[in-house]
Amino acid sequence: MILVNSPLSSLTPNERKENAAWKKNTKYRSRVSFWKNNHYVRVKITEDNQYIIHSMKKSHKRQYTYDEIIKEFILFADADAEEIGKAVI
Repeated sequence: MILVNSPLSSLTPNERKENAAWKKNTKYRSRVSFWKNNHYVRVKITEDNQYIIHSMKKSHKRQYTYDEIIKEFILFADADAEEIGKAVI
C-alpha cells in the first residue's frame, strides 16, 4: 500500500456541510447516530473485472470505524444491478 497526500479541499465549511453525503435523505443528524444505526458495506472493482463486496463489523473500541470483514462476496463484472444489490443486503 502506498500512502500519498490528498489534495487540499477548496470547499468552504458551509459547502462541506451541504455536501455531507451521510446526512442527505436520512433521518440521522449526527455521525454518531448514523454510525450506530447503519452497516458498512464496501464494494471494490478489481482490474480483472470483479466486484468484491465486504460487509464490515463495527468497532467497539473506536467510534466511526470498522474492525473486520464479516462476509465477502465476489461477483463478475457482468453481474446485473439486482445481483449486486442482493449481495450487499
